[in-house]
Amino acid sequence: MREKERINNLHETGLLEVLSCFDRPNPTNICGLNPATTALLLSELHSSRKKQIVIIAANDQILQQLQDNIAFFSRRAGMDCVHIPEIQAGIYSGVAQNRRQVASRIQGLHKLRNDRPKLVLASIQTLARRAMPIDVLRDNSILLRAHTECDMTALKARLLEMGYAQAQEVDTPGTFAMRGGIMDIYSPAHPFAVRCEFFGDEIDEIRSFDAETQCTIEKRADAIILPASEILLTPENTITAINHITEWADELEWPSKITRKNREQLEE
Repeated sequence: MREKERINNLHETGLLEVLSCFDRPNPTNICGLNPATTALLLSELHSSRKKQIVIIAANDQILQQLQDNIAFFSRRAGMDCVHIPEIQAGIYSGVAQNRRQVASRIQGLHKLRNDRPKLVLASIQTLARRAMPIDVLRDNSILLRAHTECDMTALKARLLEMGYAQAQEVDTPGTFAMRGGIMDIYSPAHPFAVRCEFFGDEIDEIRSFDAETQCTIEKRADAIILPASEILLTPENTITAINHITEWADELEWPSKITRKNREQLEE
C-alpha cells in the first residue's frame, strides 16, 4: 500500500513539476526514485514529449527491471521502446559469443534504424562496444518475398557470409537448415523462424513457425533476413583483413609461419 500511495502522490501532485524540469536548458538531477516510480516518470515523460529518450544504466539487470516496470505503465502510455543488450564475450576474446545475445543486439540496432523508437535502453558496456555501422547493416539485409525468383544455392552462400550457421534444424537465431526445396531461416528480425518453400528458382511460399514445436504460426508475404553477426566475412572484408594482418605482421616482425597460418585460416 505504501508503494501505491507513493506512485499516486507522484502522479497527482509532483509529476507535472518534475516533468517541467526537463524543459529547462540546464541538466536536471532527480534522486530518490525507486525502479517503479522511475518507470512511471519515464512513461509520462514519453507521452508528453516528442523527442527520443535514451536511458543509460550500469548493467542489463537494472535495465531489464526497468523495462518490465515500463511495460506495466506503457499499457496506459502506449510506449514503444528498444533494449540493446550487452554481449558477454568480447569480439577478440576467443570465446564463442551467445547467438541469442548477438541476435538481440542486431535486432535492437535494426529497430533503432527503422522504427525510430522513442525510448532506447542501453548499458554502459553496450555503449562502449563498437557497433555494426548502419550502412553495413542495411547493405547486408535481405528481403525475401513470396512468388519471386531466388536462387537457393546463392542464398545459402549469402547466409554464410552474413554469419549464419547451417544446422540440421533451426533452434536459435542465426541458424538455417535445408531439406530438398525447403529452407528454414531463423532471422534476428522476427520472433519466429521462417520456412521458405521453393519451386525451382522461385519462392513459392513463406511461413513463420515455432522452432521448438515446428508448428506453423502464419503465412507471410515476405521476411526480413538480418545479419547473424556483426563481423561479416565477405570476400571484400576477408581481403581487407588479410592485407591488414600482413601489414601489421611486417611492422611487428612476426615470423612468416604465423602470418601464413593466419592468412590460410581467413581464406578458408
